[in-house]
Amino acid sequence: MSSQSSRLEAIDALRGFALMGLFIVHMVEYFELYWLHPEPGPIHTWVFLLFAGKSHSIFALLFGFSFYVMVENPEKIRRMSSTRFLWRMLLLFLIGYLHNLIYSGDILQTLAVAGMLLVVIAKLNNRWLLICGITCLLQLPSIVQYALALNDSSYTQPKFWALMANNFAMFAHGTFGEVTHYNAWAVQHAKITLTLETGGFFNILGFFILGLWLARTHIMERAISKNIRTGPIALTLLLLSVAFYWATQTISALLPIEMPRWTFTQIAEKYTNIAMVGAMSCSIFWAYNTAAGSRLLKYLAPCGRMSLTLYTGQSLMFVPVFFGYGLAMHASMGQTTALLIGLAAWVAQMIFANLWFCHFTFGPVEYVWRKLTYGH
Repeated sequence: MSSQSSRLEAIDALRGFALMGLFIVHMVEYFELYWLHPEPGPIHTWVFLLFAGKSHSIFALLFGFSFYVMVENPEKIRRMSSTRFLWRMLLLFLIGYLHNLIYSGDILQTLAVAGMLLVVIAKLNNRWLLICGITCLLQLPSIVQYALALNDSSYTQPKFWALMANNFAMFAHGTFGEVTHYNAWAVQHAKITLTLETGGFFNILGFFILGLWLARTHIMERAISKNIRTGPIALTLLLLSVAFYWATQTISALLPIEMPRWTFTQIAEKYTNIAMVGAMSCSIFWAYNTAAGSRLLKYLAPCGRMSLTLYTGQSLMFVPVFFGYGLAMHASMGQTTALLIGLAAWVAQMIFANLWFCHFTFGPVEYVWRKLTYGH
């Protein structure tokens, strides 16, 4: 295997790992209906601690890397133009919108909008690109929100709380037609409000930019090819994330309940996630360069190559299991059962992806996306 193919396989393995984490969160979250009747417990705590917020951040990081590979890579003979990349992101947005009709928690639309902005931001040199990425990841709007909440006990609660409550009621009790009609428009307001009020969009854009910067400076490439010792870096970032988590729990307990505590936790969790994303990425690259780790991750890489197909397919398969118009298992399954089913389903997806690429070059949705992008 060439060095370039090896690097891309490591990236695909990391993307597959992120997809696995995202799926496990969705299963334990009953594809959002957990929040209709929360049941805190160790499974919820650990799954969310390990994967929630980290998985889609890794996706964003790798989207930034992919932008470099497709649009800027000087080693590539035929590079994609910025205009075609914008068209590609518009197609992704449309795919995300169709997926959103089934599952309102779709992240493809957010990734597509951030990708469109990246075309403009990518005109910056590396120094300003890094500054722009760090600025997004610092969550400055949320810091302002926290200061306002701390100084005013009557500070208004986030608007998305009420909007999401309406969503959950619809998902639990609506018919299939009612849910898809609701998701076509009404749910968009709730999603936009959620991503802005929680700082989620700035977090995604920041990781997009950081991924592009890491690709331009060849830091990610050096990490995959063992020119950077990723093992000690992963351990350091893991310890840092543990320290962030401990500090968050300690400080938030001292803050007034409701808005000051909520806004502080939102900011602190984003900082913890940055360290965790770094620790997870470095761990995957370290494992890929060991004999045992490489053999295992080779089974994850095909999932990364067809992540769009698997991501949308997961919703088609399991949303009807939990929603009211289907089996309505959100009210009776329990998180332990949901986790076990999720793990078994993930193994099935790995087997499917590995068998698929024995016969085909692209995943089904990836093939359609590529064909519409290039027109041939």
